[in-house]
Amino acid sequence: MKSKPKSLVLTINRRREPDGLVRSGFSGANIDRMGSDETRTDTDATVAFLRGINNIGQKPVKMDSLRRAFQKMGHQNVRTHLASGNVVFETRKISPKKLVKTIGDRLEQTLGYEITVILRALSDLEALVDSEPFKNVAVTPRTKLWVTFLAEKSKSSLKIPFTSPRKDFRIVRVSSTEVCSVLTPSRRRGGTRLMSFLDKESEF
Repeated sequence: MKSKPKSLVLTINRRREPDGLVRSGFSGANIDRMGSDETRTDTDATVAFLRGINNIGQKPVKMDSLRRAFQKMGHQNVRTHLASGNVVFETRKISPKKLVKTIGDRLEQTLGYEITVILRALSDLEALVDSEPFKNVAVTPRTKLWVTFLAEKSKSSLKIPFTSPRKDFRIVRVSSTEVCSVLTPSRRRGGTRLMSFLDKESEF
């Protein structure tokens, strides 16, 4: 039986502001809060990252159908982002682990196939942005900034920063719930070497 994917990648875009400074979005805040299965006590919006749908024509899902599916689960203020499969919603207080299972089971019933669901509180994503994990990275037109969201806590003992033997990617931060990487991809391989490395590094 094929193992279920345990991570999802988000590309971070850096931009140059009118003051001349380059900002990635990302300053030392706690980004590990959602790594716990303790029931959340805040009322922040939650972001669901759904891996695998609408990926180069694979498993196409219309966003209005996805919104309706979340609304039928009882979630409020459901919004989707483009055709990415990322859903922002508000829900009653429940443990993240239980919420992941409920959403995954209901989507599988609705869509007919299994989907990896990774949840983060919107405030945690804002804290991640504010923490600036790519603050000291020199960005060129070929540079890609990736955040890999982990479905399970990382137990990796990899020494950070880590640079690949071919120097086509660097891992600059590993927390219990995210891996922050910098890619300088070749025209032929793109980010596939990094993804293969993270898949083989089973502790991630």
